[in-house]
Amino acid sequence: MEQPALGGVTRLCLSCHDGTIAVDTLVNYPNKTYTVSTSHYKMAKTDNPHGGSCGFCHMWFYENPPARDVKPSFMTTSLADDHPVSFVYNDSLAQADGTLESPSSTPSGLGGTIRQDMLVNDRIECSSCHDVHNPDIFPFLIKSNDNSALCYTCHIR
Repeated sequence: MEQPALGGVTRLCLSCHDGTIAVDTLVNYPNKTYTVSTSHYKMAKTDNPHGGSCGFCHMWFYENPPARDVKPSFMTTSLADDHPVSFVYNDSLAQADGTLESPSSTPSGLGGTIRQDMLVNDRIECSSCHDVHNPDIFPFLIKSNDNSALCYTCHIR
């Protein structure tokens, strides 16, 4: 699928979380999936004396850094390996795809349907899964993803 033009909500998120800045809050290691230490989400907080400094642990210019080195080549402006965003997700797409729930009739688990609670102008955006105002569900998700529950809201098992 070709990446559609990004929606306003997603452009707002990407103004910081584009893979080149706010790297402490975006895990975008090329073609890899791994669990990130929660220390990455505390870098700018006062309880971390080295807050805001990726280089404190990821020192690519030292011989034996305390954490995996992060060379500038790992930084990217492409989020192509992440979930696609800004595409229309409607009943026609769900029916044609065969692996997606109907957004107009499937409960989101948040009080309404997927369309009502998770889509922006019938599009998947960053805010479809992330709630930046609720740090209680790591990492800022709209609901728990235990056992892939968030994913299975839209994707048929």
